[in-house]
Amino acid sequence: ADACFPKGQKSDSVVKDIPPSLIHAIQCYLVVNAIMDLRRGTPKHRSMLVNVSHFTLIQDQVKDIIYFLLSGYQQDIRNYSSLSPKEALKNTTLAALHDVYTKHYSEVGVGWGDVQAALAAATLPIEVRSVNQKSGPASLNYALYKENGLRVIAVGGNSLARGLTLEGLCVSYFYRTTQMYDALL
Repeated sequence: ADACFPKGQKSDSVVKDIPPSLIHAIQCYLVVNAIMDLRRGTPKHRSMLVNVSHFTLIQDQVKDIIYFLLSGYQQDIRNYSSLSPKEALKNTTLAALHDVYTKHYSEVGVGWGDVQAALAAATLPIEVRSVNQKSGPASLNYALYKENGLRVIAVGGNSLARGLTLEGLCVSYFYRTTQMYDALL
């Protein structure tokens, strides 16, 4: 992650890519959404937190990169998840999600075939939003999504770290350097 978010970044630093560890965390979030849809009594709202910088411009760049990545995943899921597992796993996105499932979730009592079948309904509603001084916490108004729940990857910094509740938080990704004691907690 140091290559993408080097120490000493400035507020106008350019972010060209996100680290493989963040991509892996996003893949986990997608698989978790499908698993939770297959279980009864799970929260309707599902959130992922991404906190890599306190600079709003950097957060917005990361949001845009994640949006582009997620859009590609959603397109592949839409096109390939209804195929047989053998055929679907020829697609690199579905193969990567299967690898995440095998590594982290194969023992949760839900088979890959069921997860694959649930991926489209579970992941197509996911949105990516910035939550910072510019957008404000109102960008995560869960009350507007009472019926089906909000599924969101929230990218932010201090606004996310200072008491904002992310309902149905499933996955958190932090990569921050700080010397402030409260931020370390």
